[in-house]
Amino acid sequence: MTRDNPLYWSFSLGVWFATRVRVSALFPLILVVLCLRLQDFKLGLFVGAVLFAAVVLHEFGHVVAARLTGGTGDEILIWPLGGLALVSPANHMRSRLLTTAAGPLVNLALCLICSVSLVQTVPLAELLNPIALPPLSGHLVQDLMLITFTVNWGLLLVNLIPVYPLDGGRLLETALTHFLGGERGVSVYLRAGTIAAILLVMAGLILEGPPGKFVLCVGSFVLVMGILETMRRQLNPESEHSTFGYDFSQGYTSLDRDTRLDESDQNQSFFSRWRQMRKLERQQQEELRQAEVERQLDSILDKVHEQGLHSLTKDERAVLEQASSQYQKRRS
Repeated sequence: MTRDNPLYWSFSLGVWFATRVRVSALFPLILVVLCLRLQDFKLGLFVGAVLFAAVVLHEFGHVVAARLTGGTGDEILIWPLGGLALVSPANHMRSRLLTTAAGPLVNLALCLICSVSLVQTVPLAELLNPIALPPLSGHLVQDLMLITFTVNWGLLLVNLIPVYPLDGGRLLETALTHFLGGERGVSVYLRAGTIAAILLVMAGLILEGPPGKFVLCVGSFVLVMGILETMRRQLNPESEHSTFGYDFSQGYTSLDRDTRLDESDQNQSFFSRWRQMRKLERQQQEELRQAEVERQLDSILDKVHEQGLHSLTKDERAVLEQASSQYQKRRS
């Protein structure tokens, strides 16, 4: 992605806690939509400000979790459809899961804090409705708590949907690739996401009123994104990272500190540096994979030397045959 792409035009808000924060030039579109939807200019701006703060905190959750678990994170982009956190968790399951889950956990924590002052004054059915904003009381603090709860509750529910490119989908992908293996896990994940998105679209068409429109919009969005991601992976199967990342943020994998971008790269656009980091990650992953194959091959050859070729299992024979085939190709 380059600065010439209008989708990624942005301006800087400076460096917060060693993290560069940028905002898409298209973000004001959200404010326009909110003002028209709520039919109140001041209320729309107020809700937009709370939404902006909630998304920033959500993204900082990803960044902080990555850092605390041995990974890195140094930039956030806020744009109309959510946020992008430039993060790289450590190369272990715990870091990947916590980095992904940290964003929704921030929204959950904010909901719990606000609910303390709301459960006694707002009916539970209205409070837990993510589609409509409950009636405001006219008291600034109470209304701030109510809007903060509603915004974070909506972000939490949407991000927990287990489809690409939401956090719930990233958690599902991490789990599936861990237990089923990379290629099979990704295949199951993308198919499950497509089915879930189709079900959301169907539910949106069946439901009436604002709930139906909301579900239809979410379902349509994740369906389109899922199809694009499936096509991208089919055209470029060696790439393990999505075009957008999480909430668009995570093709979460490890990136050692010595492979981070140098100072000369800081003037590049957000997505240019993001793509360069992903390229470095893929190179590192390929090196790790080759090292693991060589370790397995050494173990198999030792077994053949000690016990003979007949002692190999079916899987060990397959590894040996594959290594032999690759060696012959290199020689030719």
